Amino acid sequence: MKTTLKTLLFFLLIGFSTSCNSQDYEKLPAEEVDARKIKMAQDFSDRFYSSLKNGRPYEFNNDATDEMRNVLSAEHQESLYNKIKEQNGDYTGIEYVEAWTQKSNSQYTFLRYKGTFSKSTTKVEIRVVLDKANKVAGFFIKPWSDMFG
Repeated sequence: MKTTLKTLLFFLLIGFSTSCNSQDYEKLPAEEVDARKIKMAQDFSDRFYSSLKNGRPYEFNNDATDEMRNVLSAEHQESLYNKIKEQNGDYTGIEYVEAWTQKSNSQYTFLRYKGTFSKSTTKVEIRVVLDKANKVAGFFIKPWSDMFG
């Protein structure tokens, strides 16, 4: 599953620097994070996982970039959710933690959430990446780490 998630991360961050050098990222002070972005990303995650939980693929509208819509086809969504569900159970929600930006490309906001799943006793990270137009440009899940990277 880790390999699948890492592969997904690679594809979902199309257009991003392939380097994951944490020195190129900076945590945004809480007062600089737009509350609408936090809610927008949380609502997206809730809608996405709720659709999959109910046996339907998420139908993108104008909430995501073309690249995201292409990468997360209905078949790919189903396959990923089945793997996530097998390991962690059904999605139950997320809690906002922090936001980051890339110093060399500040058009993206990386919103980090702690995700909760029905079978998991540990938190996982659900990261939603929004572009300047507030469209989802990246969306993935990985084991929680207090360190951004």
